[in-house]
Amino acid sequence: MFILGMVVSGIGSIPKYSLGIPYIDENVKAKAAPMYFGIFVAFGIVGMREQLFSSLFELLEISIMYFLGITEIFRPHIVPR
Repeated sequence: MFILGMVVSGIGSIPKYSLGIPYIDENVKAKAAPMYFGIFVAFGIVGMREQLFSSLFELLEISIMYFLGITEIFRPHIVPR
């Protein structure tokens, strides 16, 4: 299952680089293109890092709640009309 998830993730990220970089190259002035390429790649790296940290924080939060004995998640009570 993990391998299948990695394959799907890889297939989903291919268009980002194979279509995104040429699009930037064709639609931006040649002098500014390296800056846009750097921003494009940097956001990809920062996005992956933030995804990792958010998933680790979620695991930490669940562990703390389990340690404290909190079994019910506090949610506002919404009553439909």
